[in-house]
Amino acid sequence: MTRTAARVGPALAATLALAVLHGPPGADATATPRDARAPSDFEAARAARAAGDWLAGRLEDGAVPTPSGTDLGLTVEVGLALAELDPVRYAPQLAAVDETVAAGAEDHTTGSGDTAGATARLLTYVLVRGDDPRDTGGVDLQQRLESAVSEAPLSRGRLGGSDVAGQAYAVRALLTLGSDRAEDVTDYLLAQSCEGLFRADLPAATAPDQGCAGSEPRAGSSDATATAVLQLLAAGATDDPDVDEAVADAVDALPRFVVHRDDDGVPNTASAGLALRALEAAGAAVGALGTDLVRTVAAQQVTGLVPCDGRLVPDAVGAVAFDRAEYDAGVDEGVTADRAARWTRTTAVVAPALVGLPTPRDDVRVRSAGSAPFQAAGRPAGVRVVGLALGQKVCLAGPGARVRVTGPGEVAALDLVMPAGTASRTYRLAGVDTAVTFRVLDRARLRVAVARASVPRGGRQTITVRGLEAGERVTVRLAGRVADRGSAGPRGWFRTRVAAEVPRGRVPVRATGVFPGLRSGTASFRVT
Repeated sequence: MTRTAARVGPALAATLALAVLHGPPGADATATPRDARAPSDFEAARAARAAGDWLAGRLEDGAVPTPSGTDLGLTVEVGLALAELDPVRYAPQLAAVDETVAAGAEDHTTGSGDTAGATARLLTYVLVRGDDPRDTGGVDLQQRLESAVSEAPLSRGRLGGSDVAGQAYAVRALLTLGSDRAEDVTDYLLAQSCEGLFRADLPAATAPDQGCAGSEPRAGSSDATATAVLQLLAAGATDDPDVDEAVADAVDALPRFVVHRDDDGVPNTASAGLALRALEAAGAAVGALGTDLVRTVAAQQVTGLVPCDGRLVPDAVGAVAFDRAEYDAGVDEGVTADRAARWTRTTAVVAPALVGLPTPRDDVRVRSAGSAPFQAAGRPAGVRVVGLALGQKVCLAGPGARVRVTGPGEVAALDLVMPAGTASRTYRLAGVDTAVTFRVLDRARLRVAVARASVPRGGRQTITVRGLEAGERVTVRLAGRVADRGSAGPRGWFRTRVAAEVPRGRVPVRATGVFPGLRSGTASFRVT
């Protein structure tokens, strides 16, 4: 069957219809698709625009510099991202990349390493830019890629020396060109789909079975699966029932996979962003899974929030860190040369997924839970940030704290611990114009006094508690039993008159404030 760009096949259409109605397995059935809430104008997509601008700024004379020199492969990844984000906004940078690609095409597609995969990516970029695939700096990239495709009966369609991602780019490029080798490379790619997930590596060229039943089985990879889906959809190949079924199976399998972890099981932003892009391209990034992936990606984007972003401001604003550990290290150390290269690749992968983020909200507020308006010194605070949009990020900062919080909805700032000392502490939300002030209470010995040294059993005793904060809740106990509760007046006093309905003898009086473990006092009197 000849494969061309045409329509979405019936199996994929059915899967996507279910995904849009219900979301992926385990998702909130009431959730709405992200793109239903997304700004359509790239200028309104702040997060994506910031990522694109940072990527554009990483280019020097049309190339991405690294500690080991110019990296043409990384430059192509940046170029593909900028072209997808907004080819008009980034036209000058893309024109410079075009020149770099033409100048480096010969060296980049020959020599050692995965030159076939490099050729496939380079050709994809050339086609996206509308340039001549037969003459890129004097190199016939189409012929060079076609010649890397195996014609051996055992491994027909296999891209020599590459992996599944390189194979997927070859499928996109050759389908777009209408190449005679397109069908073979597509069939070979589909053979790497195992129960919905594509494996990362191609089997050895000499393996007796080149598909999932081969002698060298490999576990499915979320990264390879997402890449295969993106390139198949970009090529418009779903008019073929086999492609249609493979994409539908991948859309069904990805939500059940740990998509925000890399192939070594380590949580990372790039894997989350890649999976999110694939599901969105297939129309299935809805519900709880989409929310989780968006938060994973958005939380690691540098938004310039002072002081939470530390030494990442201003040079790294817009960049997306590979994971939280690298982000935290960057806050303290800034962006080193090695870190910049790694973050460039991550940002290029995830930036298109940021286009659909909704506009940040201005009505975000901070709410105190538990013992409002008081907080205990030295203890985790019952503080929540309320009203964040999906992927919106703020910095809660104040005495002894700087906490990054990412929406949606209501998110607890669990890392916020109030500093020592009784005082008013103000915390501001960088990213929105709001602040909240808490009265922090530290350890204190309350002064408890009784009006009479002794009272008859059943008589009335007046008890006064001093050293409280105005409005602080107080509890008074006689012999361990609650005698009264109330709140301190404006001068920090609480006075009560209680009946001495306790056994005769010396009676202990204990008063505790809003935090009993920190604020208490004792006295006693005799019951006759």
